Amino acid sequence: MKFDKFYATHCNSYVILNLNYSDFNHYFTQAQAMLGRLPNVEVFGDLGFSYEEMDYLQAGYIIGEIGVLTGLPCASKLTCLTPVLVYHISQEAMAEGLSTFEGSDNNDSLESRIWRSIGMRVAAALFATEPEYQPWTVDRIRMHVETSAVPIGSKFENMILPEFACDVVLLQGQIMDGNSKEIFTAPSLVPKTCRKLGKVRKFKKFIF
Repeated sequence: MKFDKFYATHCNSYVILNLNYSDFNHYFTQAQAMLGRLPNVEVFGDLGFSYEEMDYLQAGYIIGEIGVLTGLPCASKLTCLTPVLVYHISQEAMAEGLSTFEGSDNNDSLESRIWRSIGMRVAAALFATEPEYQPWTVDRIRMHVETSAVPIGSKFENMILPEFACDVVLLQGQIMDGNSKEIFTAPSLVPKTCRKLGKVRKFKKFIF
């Protein structure tokens, strides 16, 4: 079974799906990576997206979240290793849902919640490579990112980070240090010394 569109699929049985990024370069270009765009993938073992990955997904997994938000086609090939039951949610239905559930609080909109789900996986992968967090267990890293939020909206294009934001992970696009003018490209962990963020690319998203 191969998804070449941006589908959100929910597996609802005891199944195993083999996820393979063998045709990755066909769906995601080096130019997109240089601009900090996340490919439409589910596994973030290699955040440089430079080599083929393979993983196994079990029941309850959602496939294609990034594609819902960015419109990028799925960059993986899925092979069902057992009988499966899946729910397919069309892009049109997801677009209606994103519009309907914008929420009064931009941090609690459906879009923000989906980005947070993606961001927690990206952040966990990033923290595991940082010397400061390498002594941490996987569970401790997961607990650390559980308290995160993804701000959505134009008012966050330029902002001074609140004091409670101890870590900032850039998920999508590029941002600029408002003081040093250094540019950071996703996916990356923004240095703790950077407290003022400025817009570089319009599709910027970050989690703190």
